Amino acid sequence: MSEITDEGTEKKGDVVKDEGKDKVDKKEDGDSKKDGSDDDEKSKDDGKVKEEEDKDGDKDKKKEPEKKVDEREAWADDVDESQALQLTENGEEDYEFSSSRYRGPQGQLDVGQEAYLDILQTGEFEDFLPGDDDKKDDDKKDGDKKDGDKKDGDKKDGDKEDGDKEDGDSEGTDEEDEKPEEPKKSRPSVTWSQDSTAFYATRRDSRDVEELFLVNSLSTPRPTLESYSYPLPGEENIRRSELYVFDRSRKTLFRVDPVWKDEGYSNVHWGKTVTRDEDDDKKKEGEEAEEEEELDFTGTGDTLRFLRRDRLVRNVEFCSLDTRTAECTTLIEEGFQRANISTQSVRYLKDRDELVWWSERSGWGHFYLYSKDGEFKNAITSGPFRASRIVEVDEDKGLLYFRGNAREDGENLYYDHLYRVFLDGTGLTLLDPGDATHRSNLSPTRNFLVDNCSRVDMAPISRVCDAEGNEVMKLEESDLSRLYAAGWVMPETFTFKAADGITDLYGNLWKPFDFDPTKKYAVIAEVYPGPQMEGVSHSFSTSHGRQQLAQLGFLVVQLGHRGGTPGRSKAYHSYGYFNLRDYGLADKKAGIEQLAEQRPYVDINRIGIYGHSGGGFMTAAALMQKPYNDFFKVGVSSSGNHDNNVYGYYWAERYHGLREVEVEKKEQQRSRSRGRGQGEVEARDDEDDDKKKDDTKVEGDDKKKDGEKVDDDGEK
Repeated sequence: MSEITDEGTEKKGDVVKDEGKDKVDKKEDGDSKKDGSDDDEKSKDDGKVKEEEDKDGDKDKKKEPEKKVDEREAWADDVDESQALQLTENGEEDYEFSSSRYRGPQGQLDVGQEAYLDILQTGEFEDFLPGDDDKKDDDKKDGDKKDGDKKDGDKKDGDKEDGDKEDGDSEGTDEEDEKPEEPKKSRPSVTWSQDSTAFYATRRDSRDVEELFLVNSLSTPRPTLESYSYPLPGEENIRRSELYVFDRSRKTLFRVDPVWKDEGYSNVHWGKTVTRDEDDDKKKEGEEAEEEEELDFTGTGDTLRFLRRDRLVRNVEFCSLDTRTAECTTLIEEGFQRANISTQSVRYLKDRDELVWWSERSGWGHFYLYSKDGEFKNAITSGPFRASRIVEVDEDKGLLYFRGNAREDGENLYYDHLYRVFLDGTGLTLLDPGDATHRSNLSPTRNFLVDNCSRVDMAPISRVCDAEGNEVMKLEESDLSRLYAAGWVMPETFTFKAADGITDLYGNLWKPFDFDPTKKYAVIAEVYPGPQMEGVSHSFSTSHGRQQLAQLGFLVVQLGHRGGTPGRSKAYHSYGYFNLRDYGLADKKAGIEQLAEQRPYVDINRIGIYGHSGGGFMTAAALMQKPYNDFFKVGVSSSGNHDNNVYGYYWAERYHGLREVEVEKKEQQRSRSRGRGQGEVEARDDEDDDKKKDDTKVEGDDKKKDGEKVDDDGEK
């Protein structure tokens, strides 16, 4: 129950009190009048409570700003219901917008935006469709009248609640129970432009994805068959993305026309909005952070920009969409034929009307300067090293700060450093020198940096360097004395040649604490094929299982292999394209053989291998493929994706690759070749097989303009 207080507010859980009654009940009078007036008193009480609730409701209505309703009606009047309902109606299963919602930089939506989203969520468009204003007013009045009648009806039902319930209510309840549940509607996840004139939303289509079946052996009393949607590599039906834009000025919702079949989208943003990669360093504190936050949201609803890529992730376009005309312009294009393509978010230079674009077009990852309209200006970085990620841009001085690797002579190619370069490509400066991998953070003034560095065989140190890379002071150095006192042994690093005899590769070695160089030790290789990461550590750590395994009396090694990581050249990364199963094993074998030649304590006749996931996949291949199953005597494979034909389509198609070929059945060839002789037919079949080994050009490749294609050797 509830209590109506003097202020008109309602408190739950207390007994309703009549303000007109005396606060102290007189028992004698109450007893004498109770039998005859209970119904009357109850009716009066209900009436007063109702009156107070109505007053309360009127106050709430008065508090609600009129502008909210007016603004919603003003710009939602002409919404095409058939289009707008696409955002809410779950017409078919697995074809809907995501349920989360992005609320913009201020953490909340404008009044008009919030109102329109409510319409999209509920699908109640009757009062907002185009039509005769008078007719709409009449309809609204009729609706109010019906609502009033309905309230009266509800009241009458309440009056005869005790008497009529027995006859009709139980039957009505049964009918209600039999009604099927309506599909739940979810509010679409939309991103508004800063000026609230447009929004975009992404729709996922999984309707035709086939089922993958599993047996639940733990169910009782019998195992049960379970399934879930899971697209496989090469299948026609996969999960698709659709990009939609709503233009508030035209009251129009439209889909961005795709260029490729099953294309995907990323880095979607408004106009000149400054964007950042997910793995960027955390923003700095204080006034500078507030300034940067403001720069991140400056786009208008006139232009939407995005990256689109084809299904096999071999081609990408940076596009600009005019939301008022739905015209889409391609500003930059990139593509490869026998490798997947990597992209990064576009970095805008707000005050210069320019943008920074990252590409592997030269065979190495580098940054390029373009006008905001996609006109190429110059390469910012270049050469046989990898510029991996933007750290900061000083537009006033025209300086770009970035992380990179593989540039410094005499170092492991994977050691990370911080660099500075002018936007015109001159003045490249190393800011954290030293033979180690570095994690450096710029000061707010960019005059200093804090450098934290380590290697697998070097304990971490922290120091301060100036803007030219000179050490100013040491901050801290790790103390390993207690580890050494416990008998701990520092791991070792080594280099070796790949199976081609040319490519430099890197490895790590862990020994037992009681290592005796006069003995022979079995070797266990920890493996992971990549190609998104190589499975070789480059920074210091004591908390891992490799040292524990070595303590059992083994030598434990990690060895690099061609194709294992994107952290080097494009040719290196794409080495295993079309062959993710076996491509790394030759280099693993070559590395252990070279290690045995250099170190007499390595027992070449006792070599083991183990790995998890991709490493489990690689381990099983080593135990079943010659000559590796003679070299590796034992292996432990856990959770291996042993057949990429039945693995996740996106990962397998991107990294393993699919060959696009013209399909022509040999039976048709033979039928056309009847009477020509068997030898001729076989020769034609061989020619067709050779033809199928070459990739057909991916649709859209012939439109490449700014992005130069490179072959799998990384050369133009």
